Amino acid sequence: MPTSLLERLIGVISEVTEKEKLDKAFLYLNKRRECLGLKALKYSLNKKQILTLYREGYAAVSQIEKQDRLRFWSTLPGGMNYISKHQVEQLSPRKVELLFKGWLKVFGVGIIEVNLNGVKLKFIPPEISLLKDLEKLSLSGNQLKGLPIELSNLSKLHSLNLNGNPILANRLAHV
Repeated sequence: MPTSLLERLIGVISEVTEKEKLDKAFLYLNKRRECLGLKALKYSLNKKQILTLYREGYAAVSQIEKQDRLRFWSTLPGGMNYISKHQVEQLSPRKVELLFKGWLKVFGVGIIEVNLNGVKLKFIPPEISLLKDLEKLSLSGNQLKGLPIELSNLSKLHSLNLNGNPILANRLAHV
């Protein structure tokens, strides 16, 4: 009989069928695609085709997130110099994510205002939570359909401008 939480989780996970895993993976991927303004993927194919479709769908999401991470990064003081100096655009989405996170830990200290107006963002990187001193964030005129939960970790944030993000405006009208 399993005693630890880990053993119980392993037991539950092993009971999930491959089909259920794929269904959950596609549900997660489609939610991410929807937030980025991409169409949902539909599948009723064999296992190999499903995995190929999933990889292609995930690749599109990763590329958009990479582009938006670079747009965000380039607006920060010294960000553009770092990006061009190190040819970050040539790296994989995951490497860009890790570099951005590391850069923010070192150079993000003391940044109190970020203006990302009209830079066509569809995604706000969760690494934004590393900007602990951030007081003002302006995101007007973008294509945002959601915000990362990590924004709630910014205890000093007192001004958040979301004008021109119509889907967000509809969702936040009551706030």
